[in-house]
Amino acid sequence: MKLLWIAVCFCTLHLKGEAALSPLIENYLRGSQSIQSYDSINLPEFRRNFRENQKLVNQKAPRFNLQIKDEHVLLAEGKKVAVRTYTNFLRNNEPLLIFLHGGGFVFGDLETIDIFCREIAHYSKCSVISIEYPLAPENPYPIAIDTIYQTLLAVFKDLPRRRIQSDRVFIGGSSAGATLAAAIALMARDRNGPHLKGQILLCPMMDTSFNTVSHEENAKGYNLTTDHCRWFYSKYCKDFLSRKDPYLAPLHATDFKGLPKALVVTAEFDPLRDEGRIYAEKLEEAKVPSLELCYRGMIHGFFTLPLDLDEKWQVLKQIGMFIDE
Repeated sequence: MKLLWIAVCFCTLHLKGEAALSPLIENYLRGSQSIQSYDSINLPEFRRNFRENQKLVNQKAPRFNLQIKDEHVLLAEGKKVAVRTYTNFLRNNEPLLIFLHGGGFVFGDLETIDIFCREIAHYSKCSVISIEYPLAPENPYPIAIDTIYQTLLAVFKDLPRRRIQSDRVFIGGSSAGATLAAAIALMARDRNGPHLKGQILLCPMMDTSFNTVSHEENAKGYNLTTDHCRWFYSKYCKDFLSRKDPYLAPLHATDFKGLPKALVVTAEFDPLRDEGRIYAEKLEEAKVPSLELCYRGMIHGFFTLPLDLDEKWQVLKQIGMFIDE
């Protein structure tokens, strides 16, 4: 299994001078309407339309052999958090991936990541719990991260009922959800639990400086822009530029020892590409096993696009291998 990992890693290394968008991605970008600026949008209306449109798409998506159930997790202080669980009728004692949706801390919910969670549960052979965490700017930092951590504690208490072993729980997410997942891994280490077996970070946003080469190369033109990233962080935390808080931006951490192993997926034409790579390198320096896979010709969040991409299926396979190892 490790040899296969190495082969895939070499196949997807950055090859400078040969950068080219995938034809499928190029056609998608040509036919899609990208948002130049979020400043003028009506945020509640945008969220509502995004959710309703995605619900219609979800209704037509395959359910596989999954039991998909909406639940509420009761936190210690009495607050309830909505989650959606994905379990396979035909498998018992599966690993568990707790997954956090993307959306720049301000958009997204259980519906917007539903299809991808189904695909993870089916193809990567694990149970999935998707968490609907509080969104900014109504719920500024650190409300989301604190809520997720409390939800994690509640889920761990409930593992016996779910017939899941406590040493088989992973945290993961996409985009801003991956940021939150990495922050939760740091928080769980710092607070002595609960123990997470691994972190699965898909196109993570890990820093607030926006000064990497990938931000220069891919600042605009590939759906997610560097200006979008700044806007998202400004809504999540007003003083994000002056705060050096690792739970806000995981690359602000000074100690990466003792963190769970990591699978980091990045995309060649993503402004966030280098942030994921640098995070994986920091883990390796701290003797934490990590694997960064950069998919050539891809853009931010390619694995959730409505396209039949070979790279998407590779990501799902890699998630399964990472969980199995």
